[in-house]
Amino acid sequence: RNQQASARKTYRAAMIMQRTVRAHRAKRRVESFRRAVEAMRLDAARLRARQEWRAVMLQAALRGMFARQEALRLKAIRDAKRAEEKARAEAALRIQAQYRASLGRDEATRRRDARAYRRWLWRTARKIQSWLRGCWGRMRAAAVRKAKADEIKNKMATKIQAAWRAAKSRYLATIQASLEALRAEEKVAVV
Repeated sequence: RNQQASARKTYRAAMIMQRTVRAHRAKRRVESFRRAVEAMRLDAARLRARQEWRAVMLQAALRGMFARQEALRLKAIRDAKRAEEKARAEAALRIQAQYRASLGRDEATRRRDARAYRRWLWRTARKIQSWLRGCWGRMRAAAVRKAKADEIKNKMATKIQAAWRAAKSRYLATIQASLEALRAEEKVAVV
């Protein structure tokens, strides 16, 4: 009986020990499993965080890429607008230059025509003046010639008159001398 009791005690002790060891092992397995689950949770959290971070970085990269593409598109539009404005400004400058050149040519033509007109007026005025001066000169020359002719006529008339008067007075003197000679003869004859 002792042996049986001792065997039972040993059996019980062995059972308790086995239970304790098994419990300890189970606890260790559970603890290990918990740690593994916790590690898996942490790994999953880290993985999620890493994936989230990667997603955020990918989104940021995509947003950056889209923003750069949009900036390039806007820059291309702005550059196209600037090029168009520059082309319009250059075209406007060319048009203005052509217009100003046309105005300048018109002004030069007008001035040239005005100069030609003034030259024509001067020539015409000179012709009129020379014609008028010629008329006046001819009139003065005619007046001078007439005055000289009148003077010559007067001198000739004076000479003729003087000659006439001289001839007349000689004739009269001759006649008077003849008369006086006749009278003297008559007086002599009467005496």
